[in-house]
Amino acid sequence: MTPGRMDSLARRVRWLDRYRRWVAIGIAAALAPALWSTLAESFISIGFSVLLGTTLLVGLWLLLEVAFAYIAAVWETEHNEIASANGLPRAVIRRRK
Repeated sequence: MTPGRMDSLARRVRWLDRYRRWVAIGIAAALAPALWSTLAESFISIGFSVLLGTTLLVGLWLLLEVAFAYIAAVWETEHNEIASANGLPRAVIRRRK
């Protein structure tokens, strides 16, 4: 593992933390109409179709948020392992008595 990999992971985590919500909403907004059109054919009422579409949008958004949080956790864990392997001590705050 090189310091370049550690910097790359740090940049990825910062970017994902900054744009995670917007990316998740964008992907959910792009996928929800496709899922809605396939599932809405079985519903007759327009009200149920709108409810289904909204539920799909919110459900996809939450699912993507969880997936992005998992990816960020994996990258942060790998970053921490690289930092610890390079001999950098773990930062511990010690208060004077």
